[in-house]
Amino acid sequence: MVDESSRDEVVATATDINEKTHNVSNIAFDIAGYQAGVEGADRFTVVITATDHAGNVGTEKRTVVIMPDTAPKTEFINQSPVTGAVYGQLISGRFKTVDDFVTNTDSLYQLPLITSLVRDDAVRAFVGKVADGTMPYYSVEYPEAGSWSGSLKVDGRTYLTIADGVMNVYPYLHELDDTIRSIEFVADGLGAVSYTHLTLPTKRIV
Repeated sequence: MVDESSRDEVVATATDINEKTHNVSNIAFDIAGYQAGVEGADRFTVVITATDHAGNVGTEKRTVVIMPDTAPKTEFINQSPVTGAVYGQLISGRFKTVDDFVTNTDSLYQLPLITSLVRDDAVRAFVGKVADGTMPYYSVEYPEAGSWSGSLKVDGRTYLTIADGVMNVYPYLHELDDTIRSIEFVADGLGAVSYTHLTLPTKRIV
C-alpha cells in the first residue's frame, strides 16, 4: 500500500500457494490520515505482486480515491390518496432514502401513515410491525368493529385485516401499478365475495 506522502506498507502476505487461483479477503486499510477532496491527500494505491516458483513476477495496481461524504436524499413516494383525503381516511406512502453508503438498488424505505381517526380525543395507537420477517404493516386500534372480523384482498394479496378490535394495514396496495384487477371481501361467518376482471384505478380503493 503506497501513497504520495511516502507511505509504503505491506498489509498482507501469503506464501506456499499451491493453487492456480488464490483469493485474499478481509484486508483492513487504515485511511484515518487521508482527507477527502484534498488533492494528493485523498488517495492511496494498492499494489499486488505475485511471484511464481520460477521467479516470474506479476504486478497489478489499483488507486483508491477517498470521496467526501454527501448528504442523503429523501423523498416521499407512493402517496395515496394524492389529494382529496377525507376525514377518517388513511393517508399512506413511503419515504425513500438514498445515501452514498447505500446503492440505488438497496434504497432505504420507511412507511409513514397519517390518519384523522381519533379515540377519546387522542390519536389512536399505531404500531409498525413486520410479518414473516419481511412484510411491514401497521396495526391500529379499531374497536368500532366490535366482534366482527374479516379481510380485504387486492389482486390476491392481503390489504386489510380486522379481528379482535384491531385493524392491520399492509402497504402492498401502494406498490401496485395504476390498475386493480381483482378484489375479494371476506367476512367471518358470512363467506367471501370476489370481483374479478376489473380495471379500477388504485385511487378508487385507497
